[in-house]
Amino acid sequence: MRIHSVTTKFIKELKTLGYENAPVDQLVSMKIHGVTPDFIRRMKDRGVKDLSIEQLISLRIHGLDR
Repeated sequence: MRIHSVTTKFIKELKTLGYENAPVDQLVSMKIHGVTPDFIRRMKDRGVKDLSIEQLISLRIHGLDR
């Protein structure tokens, strides 16, 4: 996980945003695709809430975060 920068800080921030106990493969996928805590906050600020990790990754992959 370290090679993908999945740090304890990243995991703790996700927990504060409601994403607890995410599987390792999803954590790595989030980092690879740029699903950061800031990205999640921006989505929530825009009213896009309660998305699964897979949905957040899909938003990033398809460029729907702009």
